[in-house]
Amino acid sequence: MEDFGIKRNKEPRSIEEVLSQAEEDHYLECPNADITTRAAALLLDCILFSLLSSGLHQFYVAADGYMESFEASQSLRFSVHYGIWSLKFAAGYFYFIWSLFQYGGTPAKLLMGLRVLEQETGKHLNQSQAITREILGKAISIGSVFGILLPLVRKDRKAMHDLMCLTVVKKIHGG
Repeated sequence: MEDFGIKRNKEPRSIEEVLSQAEEDHYLECPNADITTRAAALLLDCILFSLLSSGLHQFYVAADGYMESFEASQSLRFSVHYGIWSLKFAAGYFYFIWSLFQYGGTPAKLLMGLRVLEQETGKHLNQSQAITREILGKAISIGSVFGILLPLVRKDRKAMHDLMCLTVVKKIHGG
């Protein structure tokens, strides 16, 4: 069907789908984030996550001291130790991975107006893409000097983990 020269899809799209497509198109038009902004976001993420992690560690130290005072069994102490490490792992997952696929970036990236997107579509990453980028891609990138220096020599400012996972970090206007 054609009204006033506008071609329409056979199926009507919801407002949410139209807005999502407009957001993705806008994201693709935004410039890639520069290396200094990305580095500042990484530093801020490290600071914020270390505060969260150290809070959990202090909770463990307090709980361990309390259990020592009433001579708790080794199995109880191990259980508390295991529980705290599980909480730290969950905090890391939610901070770095869940926020990436749910909102398009870690808390520091979002604060600085950055979004991590699929390079071709402008969509947020799905969970498996976020896990691959944050764990495998960054481990390889950090493990090699080349991976760390790559954004300094590339015009598109992509790091090795961006190239591996087909992602791009964009500076969102007004974000």
